[in-house]
Amino acid sequence: TWVGFEKPPIEYRPRKKLALAKPADDQEQIRRKKLFESFRDAYAAAPPAKSSTYLERKGITEILEHFELRELTDKKVFGKGEGKPPYICFPLMDPRGGYVGLQRIYPDGQKKLTTSVRDGHYRASHAIIGAPERSPVIYIAEGFATAASIFLATGCSVVFAISAGNLDAVTQIIKSRYDSSEIIIAADNDQSSSGNTGIYKALEAAKKHAVKVIAAPSVDGRKTDFNDIHVMFGIDELRSILSSSKNSLKAPKNHLAHLFQMLAYANRQQMPSLIKQITVLSKAPHFVSETELFEKIKLITAVRITDDAIRKNIRAVIIAGSYRAKQIAEIKQSSVDRRSFFHTEKNENGHLVVGEKAVEEILEELDKGHCVILKSPMGTGKTELVIKAALSRVTRGAHVLPRVSVVADASKRLSIDHYREVDQLMAHFTDKMATCVNSLGAVRFESNGFNWFENLELLCLDEASQVLTQLTQLGKASRKKNNHDAFLKAVCSSQRLLITDADANEYLVSEIKRLDPNRKITLVEVGHAKDAKKTWDIHISDSVDKVRQEFLDSVSKGHRCLMATDNKRKAMELERLIGLYAPSAKVLNIHRELSAEGKAKAAAFYQNPSEECKKYDVMIYSPAITSGVSITVSHFQRHFGIFTGIIKVNDMIQMMGRDRTSEQWLLALAPRSFDQEDCQLLGSLQSLGEEETLYSKLKYSTIRYEKQARENLTILAINILQLKGHRVTMMQDLGEKANSALGSLVKQINGDITRERLERILRQADITEDEYKTISRRWLPTDEESASMYAYKIRNFLCADLTEKNVTFMDQGGLKKVSLFETFLSDDRELIRFDNSQKLTLDPSDRYYAFEKKKMIEEMIVRLEIDPRTLNGEFTSTQCQRALDYFLANAEKANQVFGGLLNPSKPPRCPTTFVKKILGLIGISLDKRKSDGKMIRFIDQESVEELLLYAQGRLKKAKTYIPQSLSASALAA
Repeated sequence: TWVGFEKPPIEYRPRKKLALAKPADDQEQIRRKKLFESFRDAYAAAPPAKSSTYLERKGITEILEHFELRELTDKKVFGKGEGKPPYICFPLMDPRGGYVGLQRIYPDGQKKLTTSVRDGHYRASHAIIGAPERSPVIYIAEGFATAASIFLATGCSVVFAISAGNLDAVTQIIKSRYDSSEIIIAADNDQSSSGNTGIYKALEAAKKHAVKVIAAPSVDGRKTDFNDIHVMFGIDELRSILSSSKNSLKAPKNHLAHLFQMLAYANRQQMPSLIKQITVLSKAPHFVSETELFEKIKLITAVRITDDAIRKNIRAVIIAGSYRAKQIAEIKQSSVDRRSFFHTEKNENGHLVVGEKAVEEILEELDKGHCVILKSPMGTGKTELVIKAALSRVTRGAHVLPRVSVVADASKRLSIDHYREVDQLMAHFTDKMATCVNSLGAVRFESNGFNWFENLELLCLDEASQVLTQLTQLGKASRKKNNHDAFLKAVCSSQRLLITDADANEYLVSEIKRLDPNRKITLVEVGHAKDAKKTWDIHISDSVDKVRQEFLDSVSKGHRCLMATDNKRKAMELERLIGLYAPSAKVLNIHRELSAEGKAKAAAFYQNPSEECKKYDVMIYSPAITSGVSITVSHFQRHFGIFTGIIKVNDMIQMMGRDRTSEQWLLALAPRSFDQEDCQLLGSLQSLGEEETLYSKLKYSTIRYEKQARENLTILAINILQLKGHRVTMMQDLGEKANSALGSLVKQINGDITRERLERILRQADITEDEYKTISRRWLPTDEESASMYAYKIRNFLCADLTEKNVTFMDQGGLKKVSLFETFLSDDRELIRFDNSQKLTLDPSDRYYAFEKKKMIEEMIVRLEIDPRTLNGEFTSTQCQRALDYFLANAEKANQVFGGLLNPSKPPRCPTTFVKKILGLIGISLDKRKSDGKMIRFIDQESVEELLLYAQGRLKKAKTYIPQSLSASALAA
């Protein structure tokens, strides 16, 4: 990213980076610098221009009274060039106001920029006519003549941006610097058969920075700018056109509509990218066919792009979506050493299960020491028929599962010990055990330097993809590495490795290969025959409101309905809506934080799902319902789902499969953004002098996989469902519009849920540390128990009174903010000592990097010209740009230290907003005042005082995140 001044030294540079261009040699750099200085010095000595044939021809001679132009000749610059006519020129400035070079305008209208001191220096450079700090409206124009004409017509300040390609960068600077003024881009109308660069670039910048565009009207189908209007029709007509809404262009809020708008002005080089983006957002070929999309695009682009090129770009997106679905849902032939396929067989009860031949092959491959991956549909007897048979052939074995909640059922079905019933003494006498993956590194399983899970005859990983993700994503950081190391030893040392996963995919295979590269992998796939395959008819909508309305209408009509959702809040909201729409309906709602009564109902359902479900007219469930829970009786008449991307598509399908009798589903898919995860992957351990480990590789591979498995949720879900044989149709409209009154009702209900939760927390008596630990280990705590844990955290972690203000602060990430604020105030020696202590127990990817955090925040404070001791001082967007430039220059380190902060290839649009974001991480808010049209910002001292109160309270109770020495800590001052 270009900045208009020298960047600070970068402590770390990536070991490999593709150069965009070969660096200039020393002689070339000397030549450029000499030219740069020659023009700068000649301009400083040049006389003001009194006239110009160019200005006269353009009708803007009057601009000399308002904007300084100077007259230069080549002789004055180079000492030679006798007889060449003089030209007018003016300086261009970078975002900090530093000199970049001159814009030269020759009598014949030819325009040239002088040599800059380095490549890219002209990006975001500009010149300003008038006083922007006193101008209620600021125009941004490409050309100098256009800028001058607009100034003379309106009296408003105008920014000269050099070219259409520079509009985006200049708009960003002007918008951040003069955010109280209305910004309007005055676009050239470059109308031609090949596109319209002026309007295209103006709309691109307008959408990105939320400013207005006014385009010069075309005259006789020719290219036109506002100076042309001035010359042809006079200043009054220009003034009239600028004030008319007729020539305004507005970038639509809807991104797809904006892309179609851009397509109308794009040239041949810009179209492929636009067509691909349009294809993604149109959800082709599912919500719109390839043919329909082609016709729509062709109508807009006309002859600017060939039919084959349009079709090729549409098809490329569709193929990529299909490939991504296969990556997530399937395993490539080349990824495994051996592959077998078997059909399920009917057992004596008529259920389709894994057949004897498949079981025999699995056991034979295990005896060879191979890793066997069993990929078989849900409910086909993997536990009783395969895992049990494998365990019966060995003396020592372990069954590892992803969650605590499923261990009890597994240990009961396999008749082996539950890990919670095995203490350090009993471990010596235990041969077979079912355990949660996050307990593999527990101290009680360690003895004389060996872990109980090492050198097993059989290690079975159930729901293995989830086992891998849990290793790095859940649990305390201090235990993650121990669990990972124990898991690694268990995998590599086991004689037999059995993996069972209905959703086994490329991610799983690649990670097993990374952990144990020398073991051969056999994939055994078991599937239903075509005539026995369970398939759904699925109708998909991208409107949560419409699906919710259809669900409520169906419940009101007396239909027995089942709703699956990945959103706890949605589950609570729906239950309350049913109470209003169908008060007599009996509802079973299973999610985290149920009432005591709700938890009892959920527990009864877990014991006997098929019988208990008959007691209810409606069932709503979230991911809290675990695998192994299945409804096998046909009770519910309609099935609905609302999914927002909180869980992966494969997990969504598993949730839908809980009712084995379901045949039709109506789904709402409303994906969420993954910007922060993106930035987290842009971090670099090498930037901190650390190397990647097996643990960190698994961690970042998992983050990438989780992102990939949720991104573009609608298309991904459709493709995976179709790969699994389900029939999917798109619901463009569910008939009538969703009831507009329902939106207000939902808002009110959410307010009630929030208020009741607050009241529940505020009425909690204090609990002991032991009670807190006991509740925190429960799989489904009640709402009162959750409230008591939250109250405990406020009293004992935040070390504050139980008040509404402190609950709100805690909800807004208060504990993390105070911890970072304490880090900022801590003595450097304490931070280094803390960082060194973490090196002993944590993987580099899980460390806090306290010293680096403080150093980067301090550098930002200094660049804002704020006193780092008192946090007093004022700053403008100029200082914010300096702070942003620092973080961009050290983006890899910042993303690693702060867990995902910014993408240097897509830098933040507004430097001020970015600074707010960083200060917000430590709980500091900003205040502002206006001076001469400029917005002056400063730190709100009240927010600092509040943070100090929290930090000092924690210091008194020795609860600060960084252990403090009172003599060294700024908190004690």
